[in-house]
Amino acid sequence: MVKKSDLKKLNTIIQEGNEFKNLRKYNKAVEKYLEALRFVEEKVKEPEEREVETTNIKSQIDQIYSVEIIDIIETASNFINNNDFDNAYKTFDEAGRIADKIVDKGLRDYEVNEINYIINKTKIEESLFQAETIKKEEQYDRAISMLRDTLNAAKEFYMEDLESELIKKIENSINETYSKKVNLLVEKANQLKVSGDLDSALKTFSESLKLTENYYESQLKDTEITNLISLINQIYSNKVKPI
Repeated sequence: MVKKSDLKKLNTIIQEGNEFKNLRKYNKAVEKYLEALRFVEEKVKEPEEREVETTNIKSQIDQIYSVEIIDIIETASNFINNNDFDNAYKTFDEAGRIADKIVDKGLRDYEVNEINYIINKTKIEESLFQAETIKKEEQYDRAISMLRDTLNAAKEFYMEDLESELIKKIENSINETYSKKVNLLVEKANQLKVSGDLDSALKTFSESLKLTENYYESQLKDTEITNLISLINQIYSNKVKPI
């Protein structure tokens, strides 16, 4: 049996650890729980009782690490929202180091898997951001190539959920990039039409229409096809000579 005085001392140490945990001072909380662990190993003589107490304390230490990981992931998410991927990855590394300290194998494996999942998802989001940056620089062909690579990675990642929000976001970005190319061709075709070169205008409008075959199904695709067909029909109407 543990002496009442020893039990009171142990509860005080654990309570101090809980207070540090609630204040998110995780290192100090762990220090207190380790102090409690040493106290149990020294004061509790009954092997079975000592085993129960040490197991309970180790479990609570694991829970502190788990809560700390949640806070670290939240910090990483803030970096991602600001497109600061380098610091996000550094933060994920910190989360991984904390996860490695967890004693319980099941909980440790769970945390490591969750961290790796978020890292892989972040890599896809980073690739999308890089492609969007290239698109803003009007390097449309390069942007499309990067976006398709990103889409393939996303489909492999979301193998069981091909309707995921991120996949749709990438497909929309591909559509928007092709739309930029279409708009450039339409502008060129309109200039040719104004200059009276209807054959070249028709050819350029047709090239624009051909590009829409690369779009993923969307309202944008339907709208642009309708508009381009209308523009092509106008050219044919202008080419018909009056009797």
